[in-house]
Amino acid sequence: MAELTAPLKEAGLEGIVMQSGDGVQRRCHPILAAYIGDYPEQCLVMTCYYGDCPCCETEKEDLGVFPVSKPYRDFEEALSAAMAIGTKEWADECLAANIKPIQHPFWKDLPYMDIFRSITPDILHQMYQGVMKHLISWLTSICGANEMDARVRRLPPNHNIRIFHKGISSLSRVSGAEHKQMCSFILGTVVDVPGLTAPQSNALIAATRALLDFLYLACFPIHSNNSLIALDESLADFHAKKDIFITLDVRKHFNFPKLHFLSHYSRAIKYFGTTDNYNTETTERLHIDFTKDAYRASNHKDEYTQMTRWLERREKIIQHTNYISWRLNNLDGSCIPSTSILPTCHTLTGERYDFPGAQRTSTDMKCAFIPKITTHPTMKSVTLSKLEDNGAQGYGAVDFTRALKRFVVQFRNPHLQSNIVDEYARFIVLPFRTLPIWHQVKFTNMDLFGKKTLDSVSAHPRRFNLLGQVTQLSQFDTALISLKAGIEDTIQGMWLSKV
Repeated sequence: MAELTAPLKEAGLEGIVMQSGDGVQRRCHPILAAYIGDYPEQCLVMTCYYGDCPCCETEKEDLGVFPVSKPYRDFEEALSAAMAIGTKEWADECLAANIKPIQHPFWKDLPYMDIFRSITPDILHQMYQGVMKHLISWLTSICGANEMDARVRRLPPNHNIRIFHKGISSLSRVSGAEHKQMCSFILGTVVDVPGLTAPQSNALIAATRALLDFLYLACFPIHSNNSLIALDESLADFHAKKDIFITLDVRKHFNFPKLHFLSHYSRAIKYFGTTDNYNTETTERLHIDFTKDAYRASNHKDEYTQMTRWLERREKIIQHTNYISWRLNNLDGSCIPSTSILPTCHTLTGERYDFPGAQRTSTDMKCAFIPKITTHPTMKSVTLSKLEDNGAQGYGAVDFTRALKRFVVQFRNPHLQSNIVDEYARFIVLPFRTLPIWHQVKFTNMDLFGKKTLDSVSAHPRRFNLLGQVTQLSQFDTALISLKAGIEDTIQGMWLSKV
């Protein structure tokens, strides 16, 4: 690390001319501001003892205390202890600074930095593979492995939620992506746990929800003062309810560093921005792209040379493909090249582009869902009686005929009052007894995500084969329809909710 960061010594002090994405050259002073890594690597870089917090002076037996009362680590004290190497007081000064007596840490000569402040949150290892992993194991112990697996298997299918058909208690070497999928439904599995009293059940749900609230708030792509306050409040709520796990005898204490580090999330977000800027999930993914895929492309003999050549050729192909795509899309002069391929385009063409800057807000991230159905219906002809049948083979759309008649009257006379619409609907005669039925409605946004399906709503009864055996269970998703002001919007909302 000392060799890798050596150029930062002179550049940080004297400055270096760097060119930004808009082509303007400025004198910059690059410094080591953030160090991204998992907990063992953090301890190694901070030269602190394993089990301690790399940011503050909290003792191991007080890591579960909230709020944190100990001060942050003093970088000047640690730097003074590291520089005392070769003297008799070196080991004693390192002990007083609560760091290991490691010779020549790489950060001792870097300018304008505080290595203890540079430690960043890690959603992958601290949350999904840390705190949430512990939470899922606690809840499994409370519910029982068999009961938890049964509840997971009974969850209704959903477009964005993975169903673990064999349960979750028997899984081994669970990845961060799988823990992320478990977090999306784990709260629903702890409702009415057998053997718990009502106050215990409520406390368990509240503690689980508070921790999940903290997780999803920490993953926000945009933060404000209000969101950071909500982040701290959710963590305080969990610490207020966490004793339920001790009462149910699944924990004896909460003195582990990953849970303690959640107290430093707000501070880190204020310093370095949102957590997606320094999440190790991206770099962990590069293990697959740069190592595993490259190794599979080799003949497994003298693989290092082959992997390097394969990666080099792959990068050249990607760069050339991006350049060709940009040139083809820019023939009419309406396409502005993205900053990711700008250096390549600038070098090859000698042209310079100026990009209008705009600050993103939370309003810009709203995504409108547009319904989309297939050209041909799932069922070409379904009788109205089967639609209104509430049995095992029916659709359960009770009063569908009456609602359809009201829709016809209201569509033809949008200004009629509700009681008059009901009166006129009695005289409507439907000239058909069957209807085509779509079992699924997909939601997309062509402007932002293209043809990618963002969500879906499904509704269909049980399906039987010729022998009368159930081949597919019924599914009726819940959809919340927003009824806006105005007759047309109200009619459209009513139509969507009924169908």
